[in-house]
Amino acid sequence: QVKSMVEERGYEVVDCEDGLLAWERLMEGDLEVDVVITDIEMPNLNGFELCQRIKQSKWSYLPVIALTSLAGASDMQRGIEVGIDDYQIKMDREKLLAALHNFTGAKAGSSRRHLQPA
Repeated sequence: QVKSMVEERGYEVVDCEDGLLAWERLMEGDLEVDVVITDIEMPNLNGFELCQRIKQSKWSYLPVIALTSLAGASDMQRGIEVGIDDYQIKMDREKLLAALHNFTGAKAGSSRRHLQPA
């Protein structure tokens, strides 16, 4: 659902089934990624763990947007602690698209890539 919404706006999306696959794909080094949009609740490597790995790697400059239904204060605090740059609650479409635009500096129709673990 998120992938198609983002692609409709002209962004290129690389989707992964979970956080571990997203991490492995990022580490392959052949992607030009501008932003990571991640769910928090995922198998194998959750969004907090994925973000923490990203922020402690050569990819530390990448903005990470968490897209989640976990909206409690403790969840948001943990997100801040691991380096999540923006916390979006599912499914506010316009706020997510605005955050994506702000982080990429791109207009709709660009060919920038976004890594999106399910």
